[in-house]
Amino acid sequence: MLEIQGVSKQYGSAVVVRQVRLQVGQGEFFCILGPSGCGKTTLLRLIAGFERPTEGRILLDGVDITHTPPYRRDVNTVFQNYALFPHCTVFGNVAYGLQVRRRPAGEIRERVDQALETVGLAGLADRMPAQLSGGQQQRVALARALINRPRILLLDEPLSALDKKIGEQMRYELADLQAKTGITFIYVTHNQVEAMSMAGRVAVMNRGSVEQCAPPAELYRSPATRFTADFVGSMNFFDGRIAEAGPDSFGILLADQTLVHRRGEAGARPGDPVVFGLRPEQLKVSLLEPRDFENGLFGRIERQVFVGDATLLRIRLSNGSPVEVRVPNYLVLENRVMALEPDEEVWVVWSQGSGVVLHD
Repeated sequence: MLEIQGVSKQYGSAVVVRQVRLQVGQGEFFCILGPSGCGKTTLLRLIAGFERPTEGRILLDGVDITHTPPYRRDVNTVFQNYALFPHCTVFGNVAYGLQVRRRPAGEIRERVDQALETVGLAGLADRMPAQLSGGQQQRVALARALINRPRILLLDEPLSALDKKIGEQMRYELADLQAKTGITFIYVTHNQVEAMSMAGRVAVMNRGSVEQCAPPAELYRSPATRFTADFVGSMNFFDGRIAEAGPDSFGILLADQTLVHRRGEAGARPGDPVVFGLRPEQLKVSLLEPRDFENGLFGRIERQVFVGDATLLRIRLSNGSPVEVRVPNYLVLENRVMALEPDEEVWVVWSQGSGVVLHD
């Protein structure tokens, strides 16, 4: 439904958005994820019409809307600060768009009631914004945007001002709301948990460009670049070179001259430099040397950190590099990980099916 074709945005000599190409389908919950300053909000403003691209085109249902003003695009925006009118009631805030369009009073009342029911605010039409919690104000902003029945709803980090518990609740509510209305949501955030838990597809941005666009599980399991691997979740990185390559497995010679093995195709020739990445939960701590089907590196425990459902172990390898191991606490209780002391020598082991090989 929405096509972004080679869109760039430049302010003077600074290129904020660089040759972005994306397609968003009808009824999709699509997320743009990236760190502060990566260009994600600028891209959202380009879609909304608040900014004009330096080059490229934006199409909605095949129609070029690149230079169409915001009020003529079938697109509404929920801003980070909600932008509610403090002097208007909940009803007045939600009804504003319909009042500007001079819709009949009966229709306005019916559609406001329906919108408030949809976002779970039935019965609060006469409240003022100052009388609402942060989560309720966010719902008012959603109702105001939804009441005009846009083709696309743009959401610019709408949960960033909420505390953790309310934010978690609103994530589920937003996903349910999108499924219920069938409206295309394009959601911008720097929070990977928000992106991974709500979106059907996620575009990861870095320095104005899209690094990778894929479903959340694919981003996590098969990151295409080192930036994506590092930004989506946690990753331990090891520089190395392809040492040997067979049809079903290959070897990687790490910088410290340790040879590790990986099942699958190498995707590179012997001698080619690679980066080998391992998620903290793919690693285990052992007092025994690795077995035939395992890889292992020797080190010493530096620190243990309890994080609720897991214990994070920071281990300094014999080559001086740190690694992080995430051990679920049900395993911690069953084994003797909790009994391990700082400075104790251990093996960090992983199976030959674990890890990802990056060629950038």
